Amino acid sequence: MTRIFIFITYLLFSVSSFSQTKISYSKEKLKGSYKWLDRYVVIDNDTMYGYNSSLSQNEIKYFCDNLNDKKILRLYKDVVYNNLDCGKYEHVNSKQWASEIIVYFDKSIPKKIQKDFKKFFSTIKVENLKINFTRNKEKSNYLIKTTEDIIPDLETIKEKGEAHPYNLVTYNFMGDNNSKFYSGILRINTKLIKDKSLILSKLKQMFFVGLGQFTFDKDVKENSLLSYKYNNSEVLSNEDAALLNLHYLKIQDTPLNCHFFSTFIKDLQSKCKL
Repeated sequence: MTRIFIFITYLLFSVSSFSQTKISYSKEKLKGSYKWLDRYVVIDNDTMYGYNSSLSQNEIKYFCDNLNDKKILRLYKDVVYNNLDCGKYEHVNSKQWASEIIVYFDKSIPKKIQKDFKKFFSTIKVENLKINFTRNKEKSNYLIKTTEDIIPDLETIKEKGEAHPYNLVTYNFMGDNNSKFYSGILRINTKLIKDKSLILSKLKQMFFVGLGQFTFDKDVKENSLLSYKYNNSEVLSNEDAALLNLHYLKIQDTPLNCHFFSTFIKDLQSKCKL
């Protein structure tokens, strides 16, 4: 039995590729004043939320030199939290992979697709995100396979045609109650995809989206994996690289919502001026 399924006995939540669009946000907004006490934020009902902005000098320097950019920070809020001003969906939390991702391709995935996929993602170098590939299913925690299921079961996406990123491909992850992922399955219905050139681009896009539970964005360039009109670029775009490096700048002790992320960034920006 593979590592993908071993985790099921104790992991506490699962996430699908449609959770960003189908979640019903029923929790009430946090009301009242906020007080910051180093690692914690205390709201006026005396509830404490973990917060830790500690980074090494090298990490701070990397942020200041490469990621302290208004456009990137705004895009990050948009694709991670679904909003720019932190007023909407304010309790959406960031999600990260806390373990090395070890990908296994089922034999049903064409070898050329496997080769090109591996070549693309093997070039990604992010300090706190490790992606590797294996031919041994028992050593994997991420399975990519075909399916004959009709994906998705959403008429609105079907109507947009097979080129839509969510059409005929989906993923499911297992993780803990701290918004950390440990295993996953990415499935694609290759039989129903008429334009076979879309298979690689769909797998690349959905795999990337799953690295941070990102959302697609209509304003990014077409060489971005988060574009609805992705041009299947052979290299990772500068935008996508910046988003990944920002998302994995630190493996957070607890997940950050939009407000906590904003404070985390302000702390870093204050250090850039020193």
